[in-house]
Amino acid sequence: MPAAPRPGQAASTDRHKVAPHAFFVVWVDSKSVRTRLSWCGPTQSQSVSGLGGADRRISVTDVTDPDPNIQPTTTTPPTTELPTDEADQEDERTTLVMFLDYQRRVLARKAEGLSDEQVRRAACPPSDMTLLGLIRHMADVERSWFQRGMLDSGVDPIFFGSSHPNGDDDGDFHPPPGATIAEALTTYWREIAAADEIIAAEPSLDTVERRARSPRPQYSLRWILVHMIEEYARHCGHADLLRQAIDGAVGD
Repeated sequence: MPAAPRPGQAASTDRHKVAPHAFFVVWVDSKSVRTRLSWCGPTQSQSVSGLGGADRRISVTDVTDPDPNIQPTTTTPPTTELPTDEADQEDERTTLVMFLDYQRRVLARKAEGLSDEQVRRAACPPSDMTLLGLIRHMADVERSWFQRGMLDSGVDPIFFGSSHPNGDDDGDFHPPPGATIAEALTTYWREIAAADEIIAAEPSLDTVERRARSPRPQYSLRWILVHMIEEYARHCGHADLLRQAIDGAVGD
């Protein structure tokens, strides 16, 4: 097994020592200098703590290499197509919008082809993150930055706060009973379409959002686009781990 990352280093994965569709995520707490190995897979997660943490009793030596003959269990391929134009020599706006579009499509593809039960599955404990929660979250993020930020439209959140049955401020990540992936994806693409209209209508990337943020600064459209790419990339990484743990599917 490879050496653990240095204290403070980002989490990494080591998939060659676990059963198919499961993998270890190595977390490092730089303050306590403690590492923890979490098993991210379709069965109950267990972990190992060391350097001051309590032993959770999992025998790493009992975990074997995956059987190369076992294939992912995905039965329904994603329906969202990936863009083929890399915009490799385009202007700044085109390049930013292209990268944003790609990340949006990847996140949708990670949730497509799964049942409502599967997208509700918190497949990487101890995190309670789910694919359904990620789609709902990014629908609200699109609304927040473009309709509420750039236009200062004053529209309410879609899934959290006063819009959640329990008033949950993290309600986008905590879907109530009855929430479906079909509904979430419809809302997701609706908010993206609205955001794209706002982006296209602004004559300059230097345009500043109209929402007042005192004492915080107002952000330019350029900053918002870069931030959106950053946030999508982060959550697509989360979705990569969740999807592989659910049914073994990998790739964009």
